[in-house]
Amino acid sequence: MFEDDVSIAVIGSNGFIGRGLVAALRTAHMPVVEFPSAKPFLRSDGSPTDQLIGASVVVYLASRINPAIAERDPGAAAAHIAALRSLLHALAGSGKRVIYPSSGGTVYNTEQEPPYAETSPLKPLGRFGATKAEAERLLAATRGIESVAMRISNAYGPGQRTGTGLGVIAHWLAAAAEGEQLRMFGTRETTRDFIYIDDVSDAFLRVASSDAPPSVVNVGSGIPTTLAELAETVHDIVGGFEMVLEPARGFDLARSWLDIGLAKQALGWEPSTELSEGIARTWEHNVRHLVRHEASG
Repeated sequence: MFEDDVSIAVIGSNGFIGRGLVAALRTAHMPVVEFPSAKPFLRSDGSPTDQLIGASVVVYLASRINPAIAERDPGAAAAHIAALRSLLHALAGSGKRVIYPSSGGTVYNTEQEPPYAETSPLKPLGRFGATKAEAERLLAATRGIESVAMRISNAYGPGQRTGTGLGVIAHWLAAAAEGEQLRMFGTRETTRDFIYIDDVSDAFLRVASSDAPPSVVNVGSGIPTTLAELAETVHDIVGGFEMVLEPARGFDLARSWLDIGLAKQALGWEPSTELSEGIARTWEHNVRHLVRHEASG
């Protein structure tokens, strides 16, 4: 699919997943045009810019919401849908492949037993889940594009910011690096599906380059990990810390993990990074960053 004159547009290239994807694309020598948050991808009249017109694949990663933000700021969730709708309107009929990161943890009906496959019943959780489900509906309803919704589980890795309120691993490692208490929301048996950023980026590459990717595909480890197991792994890597147990928040699930069989079958993709390895890499990055910060201060 990747000829010399074909490029991949990454909208939101300065975000956590965007940075990882751009790095992976460049390593794979795939042509990419970046649209960080400050760079417009639509003209004032709503038409696509020349660089966006020239891309055969558009990856839309420009999101400022997560479960916590969506709940406390309905306007942010509405703005996300409005921006996506504008993009899809501009690209309708273009024949482009449009890839969107949906949620593997908040769109499924969690009253059902996990793991959740793409065919599992949906029952979006909270405003964030509803926003992701609406985004998927808009993608599927846009004529003249090839849309792919990637339902991603709990992504983590170096460079994930903690100020967004998202990412237990990022928060725990940042707290450990500062010698602060680690906060566990829910119970020790709360279960998640953690996926390393390099494996997420590889999944995006495979979707972008596939001849016929699924219109919806799960991207996760496929392995359930309790917060107790996660805490033990973090302890093995960073050493001792104090853990504080907090009540679950309204958007916290008791258990969720994904069935990734379709990604294996249709894309030849499966994660290659063990949880302990990914956490160790992230911790090493955090420590290096902290040392550089202290040295520069």
